[in-house]
Amino acid sequence: MLSGAIPTDLERIDTRRTEIQVQEARSSAPATEAILARRAAWRLIPLAISCVVLEQLYRSNVGFAALTMPTDVALTPLTFGFGVGLFAVGYVLFDTPRMMVDGKAMAAWTCRVILTWGVLSIATAFVATPTGFAIMRFLLGLAEAGFVPALMAYVAFRVPQGRRALAAGLWTLAVPLAAIIGGPVSGLLLELDGAWDLAGWQWLFLVEGLPSAIVALCAYFLLPSAPVQAARQFTGDTVANAGRALTLGLLQFGMSIGISAISLWLPVILRSLVSLANLRVTFVIAVIWMGAAIASALWLRVAARSGDRPFLLAAPFFAATAGFLLGAFLPSAPLAIVCLALGVSGVLAAGSVFWSMPEPMSRGASAPVARLGNLGGFIGPVVIGWLRESTGDFADSLIFLAGATCIAGAIAMLLRRLRTNDAGETAVRTAE
Repeated sequence: MLSGAIPTDLERIDTRRTEIQVQEARSSAPATEAILARRAAWRLIPLAISCVVLEQLYRSNVGFAALTMPTDVALTPLTFGFGVGLFAVGYVLFDTPRMMVDGKAMAAWTCRVILTWGVLSIATAFVATPTGFAIMRFLLGLAEAGFVPALMAYVAFRVPQGRRALAAGLWTLAVPLAAIIGGPVSGLLLELDGAWDLAGWQWLFLVEGLPSAIVALCAYFLLPSAPVQAARQFTGDTVANAGRALTLGLLQFGMSIGISAISLWLPVILRSLVSLANLRVTFVIAVIWMGAAIASALWLRVAARSGDRPFLLAAPFFAATAGFLLGAFLPSAPLAIVCLALGVSGVLAAGSVFWSMPEPMSRGASAPVARLGNLGGFIGPVVIGWLRESTGDFADSLIFLAGATCIAGAIAMLLRRLRTNDAGETAVRTAE
């Protein structure tokens, strides 16, 4: 009797222990998943931002090269603006979404794309005609096409949903980071003018093309694998109607005009206001972008805590309008530079809020928003180049930027109205 009871009690103890372990495993599973997701975010987001910073560096370093390059390559303001604008044309024509959920495929593709950027940057150092310059910018647009959308989708597979909006907003800060880091470096490289019979702008493209190899290797070995099942988590919601998709596209169109025009023309605009050496110009620009990055990060934090993001999107657009208008008419160069800094900060803050909103990343809006919006990257530089060549100064160019940002602010308020109407319709359907 005793010998038969002992195994039974032990079996009951083992069964109970197993049940407890199963319950503990189930209760700890969400916590474990949260920890793994947090680790993936800390590992992936800095790498993704580094890739986007490098992309922005290759996209905008031509603005610093413009301080000395036009004389050697026979670039007029219009041909320069047209050449840099062709980047956006190549970007839009080949902006095919690449939904890579396989980690190895994404890592290999990212490595190849980033290396291509470096090769094209180095090749740009040897252009000798406006046509060659335009071709290199168009090819760079082809090489960068689809990269950011693919990377954003890939991050969405690995990053918790609550952090995706913040990650998308932080990526907008890649624009100022590229200027903060690339500006002083570009200024120092321009000082190498004449070394080994190379112009300073040639050193700029040669040296800044080298980091692509380092970032490409980091991307290849550090990008984590992404499960195929996670692809379903990034489908998003369809937009309510075509009107909202058009609204989003026009918003990004105005935003792209501001970002592209400022990032490509700001060095030349600044030097037209004050007589500074190229190195000092690049440091002043780095300070302007640093202030814009801080203001944008603070504004993004405010927007993350507010439910009225369309209003918080419109406000910085209107601030940028005021900055550009004042910069066009103020006779004092220091005050004009401060107003330019306000304009840059406003456009950047608007971009951060825009990409932190759910609508631009919805399934029905992402493609048209990106294609229509990126066309602003062609219109902005070309119009400013034409105005500069026609008038001899940048006053009309700043007025043009003020008009573009003012219209974008008005469209943001329209988006706010569309949101309110959708909320009202939803409430009516729920009541019925």
